Amino acid sequence: MVRPLSLSLLALLLACGDKSGDDTATPAGDDTATEATGDGAAVPGADDGGASETAEVHDIDAETLAAWIEERSAGTRDFLLINVHVPYAGDIPGTDADIAYTDTDGLVAAIGDQLDRTVVVYCRSGGMSAQASGDLVDLGYTGVYDLQGGMNAWEAAGYELEQ
Repeated sequence: MVRPLSLSLLALLLACGDKSGDDTATPAGDDTATEATGDGAAVPGADDGGASETAEVHDIDAETLAAWIEERSAGTRDFLLINVHVPYAGDIPGTDADIAYTDTDGLVAAIGDQLDRTVVVYCRSGGMSAQASGDLVDLGYTGVYDLQGGMNAWEAAGYELEQ
């Protein structure tokens, strides 16, 4: 015996059909970021009739982030920079918010409902930002970047922190 829910699910799968091509989410203008990583969480499609695309956390290195910060100062790039490290250990200049990596509601409130908004998260060494960025992708955000190596990599690249 087939349960009604199973029939509904089967009908939905058949209606979606086979899609070919690359469906990896890549925010516009991210050609300066390093390779993408993540868990491939499905994200609702905005203008594709409800189909899904793959969302991943994108890696960004200290040098690229420094260039992005300069571009943002010049008005040619828009992104949100969030420090998720706890306890507080300083900020990268230009940080927009300090929100604990465990405060998913606070992160969502800061980012808003624009799922493709470009957001860079960082912490001291990368562990907390990996957790926060993964949580954001799981919630459907597609423009999430994680600063590889965190503030440690930022300082190792010759940049200073604000206290």
